[in-house]
Amino acid sequence: MSRQPPFPPFAAVIWDVDGVLLDSEPLHFHALLEVCRRHGVSVSDHENESMLGWSLPEVWEMLSSRHRFGVSREAWLLEIVDQYLARVDGSLTRPRVCRTIAEIERRGLPQGCVSTAERRIVLANLRAVGLLDLLRCRIAREDVAATKPDPAPYLLAAERLGVDARQGLAIEDTPVGIAAAKAAGLFAVAWPNEMTAGLDFSAADLRISSLDELPWPRIDSRLDSCRGAAPAMEAA
Repeated sequence: MSRQPPFPPFAAVIWDVDGVLLDSEPLHFHALLEVCRRHGVSVSDHENESMLGWSLPEVWEMLSSRHRFGVSREAWLLEIVDQYLARVDGSLTRPRVCRTIAEIERRGLPQGCVSTAERRIVLANLRAVGLLDLLRCRIAREDVAATKPDPAPYLLAAERLGVDARQGLAIEDTPVGIAAAKAAGLFAVAWPNEMTAGLDFSAADLRISSLDELPWPRIDSRLDSCRGAAPAMEAA
C-alpha cells in the first residue's frame, strides 16, 4: 500500500504578474512619476508603497483626491500604460521564473496568471518574459468587477482552469495579492521582491526567497517519484 502524502497535491498554480514574473514594480513607479510630473504632481515613496498591488484606476482615485491634475482620468491612464509599455523588456524577468513554469508544465499542472493591470500590460509582460503560450489563462483588470484584494480574480482564474480554488497555489509579491488569494481559498505563497520585501506577509501560508522553496511535494499531478524534491534547474 503506497504511503499517502500529508497534504493533497495542488490542482493548479496561479501566478501574479508584476513583481512576481518580472521585477516590474520600479518600472511602474517610474512611469507613474514621469506622467505625474508632466502634470505638476509629485508622488512620494510613501504614497507609492501604500499603493503597491493596486490597479491604476484605484491609484488615480487616491492621487486625484490629494492632488489636482490638469488632465482627465482616461488620458492619465493611457499615458501611464504607454509609458510603461515603451520600456518593459525581458531583462526584468525574475530568477528561475521561466524554468519553474516549464517544470510545472512538465509535471502536468495547469497554470494561469492574475493581475490588477490592464490587459495590454499583462500581454506585454508575458511576451517580454516569453510565457505567453504557457500561461494561457490570463485574468486582467478588465475581466472582473473588483480587483485584488477582492477574491474575484482568483475565483475566475480557478473557474477557467477547471479547478476548485481551494486546490490552487498562488504566488504573490504584495500583501494585497496574498489577501485576494487567501479570500478565494488558495494556498498563498509570498515571494517578495526588493521593493516589497519589507511589507507584512504574515497572512501568507508560506514566504519564500527563491522558487526552489516552493512546496514541490504538492506540485505534481502524477504523484510520482519526483514528489518531495525541488526540480534540478540551472540558475537563470
